[in-house]
Amino acid sequence: MQAFTVLAFAASAYGSSFSNLHTQTVIPKGWVEKGVFNSSKGGGFDVLVGLKRSNVEMVKQIVDTASDPVSPKYLEYASYEEMAKLVSPPQGSVDSVLDWLRASGVSNIFVHPHNDYIHCSASIEALTKATGGHNKFKTFRHNDGREIARMTDGVHIPSHLVDIVETFTGFTGFPIEKGTKPVEKTTLSRGKVNPTVLRQTYNISKRTAAAGARQAIAQFQGENVHDSDLKRFCIDFNNNTDCKISKYIGENDQGGVAGSESMLDTEYLMSIGGVAETWVYSVQSMDFCSDLMYFASNVTSESIYPQVISISYGAQVKNPCGTEIGARFAEDIMKMSTMGITVVIASGDQGSGWQIDSDDNSGTLVPSFPSDIPYCVAVGSTFWISGTSGEQEATKSFGSGGGFSYDYPAADYQKDVIASYLGSTKIPPCNYNKTGRGTPDVAMLGESYTIVEQNVTAVVAGTSASTPAFAGIVTLLNGICGKPLGFINPLMYKNPQMFTDIIVGSNAPKLFKEDGWEAQKGWDAVSGLGTPSFNVMEAVVKAACGKAN
Repeated sequence: MQAFTVLAFAASAYGSSFSNLHTQTVIPKGWVEKGVFNSSKGGGFDVLVGLKRSNVEMVKQIVDTASDPVSPKYLEYASYEEMAKLVSPPQGSVDSVLDWLRASGVSNIFVHPHNDYIHCSASIEALTKATGGHNKFKTFRHNDGREIARMTDGVHIPSHLVDIVETFTGFTGFPIEKGTKPVEKTTLSRGKVNPTVLRQTYNISKRTAAAGARQAIAQFQGENVHDSDLKRFCIDFNNNTDCKISKYIGENDQGGVAGSESMLDTEYLMSIGGVAETWVYSVQSMDFCSDLMYFASNVTSESIYPQVISISYGAQVKNPCGTEIGARFAEDIMKMSTMGITVVIASGDQGSGWQIDSDDNSGTLVPSFPSDIPYCVAVGSTFWISGTSGEQEATKSFGSGGGFSYDYPAADYQKDVIASYLGSTKIPPCNYNKTGRGTPDVAMLGESYTIVEQNVTAVVAGTSASTPAFAGIVTLLNGICGKPLGFINPLMYKNPQMFTDIIVGSNAPKLFKEDGWEAQKGWDAVSGLGTPSFNVMEAVVKAACGKAN
């Protein structure tokens, strides 16, 4: 009877026609359905509606031109105001969506200044009305005891909105497993890698970030940054520097448990990035795919934003967010790149993806999402072959994520190097997508990183260690250029001399040595173009930016 009542409401408000927007959610390993959610328990969600943007092809043309170092319009990215004019949907479309949401009973409505996202709070009752009663909430329990309510059997919206709304999220997805790999935690522990070691290894000159430089990390999954841990780390391991976060966007609990991921990200982004003004974007709703878009919406909702962003999260399975959401977040990254933001993302810790912790790939080689999005910098991991200096190889303590995307095609800037690699390397006896976007783009040391977490010195590893360190390098390069480099991939691929080639190692599973990609001369699907040589990077950037100015 309750379902009939909801359906009757929907019919009276919008007519009887509802259409499916999102298909069923794939339930991750470790979660078990426990039955229909008891609505008397209440519950609410931070909901995000993604409206179809205008002029998406024009946005792509702008970023492709502005990021090409041989273009006469090199580094001429779109301003915040220009982006608003480009992508804003018609006002009538926005009004139609708002009418639907208000009639459904949502609250706390916020319309993005570019009109491409609408944030709101919604109860289970409101979401049931908004979807026409076609979909029910169910309870899911994780092996560790966590319980959540989710609508997993698809999402319906009024049919007249299908050509306006691209995504309707925040209540259908699940968390992912965290990516950092702790080795040990002890007050006496010291890793082999710290900011001084990174600067020595990659010839990074010790410098202060340029005036006006802004950088950020994104944190999810209940992670928190502790200001006290960051301060202690910079005193102990970054030449007694005074480090502090300039701005938090979203919830960050200083009294809660600090996260190894967030402490690693902030400590190395700030240290390598010359203690630039650093922000933290925090989204904690535990719906990872929706949280990614929520984060992207927050970045572009203010006219002042970071020029470099580091993301150390991902899922190494095929199409983990569904086609519509995966495409939308890729568009979000392209939008940020078009505004001159460099987005740097960890390439994953599951190697070739043949065998992963969640066991979802069935022998298919799959890189990590979202690092396989073409408009980001995907960062893999290396370590020294012996000792703490000299030649490096692909990390052996975990699999440095890399391969060829099933969700996004190879980017123009890398098609030639992919063809060369696939034409010369030993091809694994597995399924893979030879036309997909190749990852990683670059690599750095990714083992034995010293961090401070909960006032304790710890040692961690992962591509989530390499990533904020490389993002800090981009912040320094922006200062050398005098303006944001934005989408830096075309510059890097046109100038491979900026990197030291890694030719030793693979990302195959330890027990299945044939089922992965091998490092070799030139770009490869283990270490990308290689590890940074900062003095060469500096010279290349000066030359490229000199022409642009």
